[in-house]
Amino acid sequence: MPNTLLQAMPYPAASAAADVPADLQALGVAVEKRLVMVFASSAARTSAFAAAGISATEGMLCWLQATKAFERHDGTAWQRLDWNTSWGVIGGQSYPGSGNLAIGIISEGYTNMSSGAVTTVAGRRYRINWSCVVQIGVAGSSAVVTVRDGTSTGAPPIATPAASPIPAVSGSWTAQGFATYEPGSTGAHTFGLTGLCSPSGAVNFIRGAQAYVEVVDIGPSGKVPAQ
Repeated sequence: MPNTLLQAMPYPAASAAADVPADLQALGVAVEKRLVMVFASSAARTSAFAAAGISATEGMLCWLQATKAFERHDGTAWQRLDWNTSWGVIGGQSYPGSGNLAIGIISEGYTNMSSGAVTTVAGRRYRINWSCVVQIGVAGSSAVVTVRDGTSTGAPPIATPAASPIPAVSGSWTAQGFATYEPGSTGAHTFGLTGLCSPSGAVNFIRGAQAYVEVVDIGPSGKVPAQ
């Protein structure tokens, strides 16, 4: 008895002797186990669809054994189902102790603060939270922090929120900010902070109990839960 190309569902050959009850039973038993398609990986899924000459369509469901994840096709691409990834903090780093994390400079520089490597998933949305104490040495100084997908000034920027609040007067102030990120593909990322400080030597980022960068999974793309 031949099988279908994608999920090996049995069907009678044109030349086979007619046995409708047996043919229906064989198909029913096979379908019962495969109401959701099963593939070893996303690459295996791609190969299977290509070999069958079939395009994935909206509403298709599958289970990927490599990632232990359900995925659905939204009409454009395969997306991981919401319930398979938990909301909450998925990674980050803290910077306790004392001393500078960055020295104030006129041109943009790396603050030596990052999330460390975390794995983000396509179809999810993430919030990168950061906090530190900013020391203002000269009245009128300012600092702007950029969250980047990487750890250098050349890494792609995610957002450039102004540190809030950093008064333009001398002293030490707690600065905090966040940026949201939606990855185009699943993979490892390190989210770093760069600082633009002016004038030179006037602004420092300081280690301490409130110095950290964390990455939070806040749900599927386009569906941010109440904060």
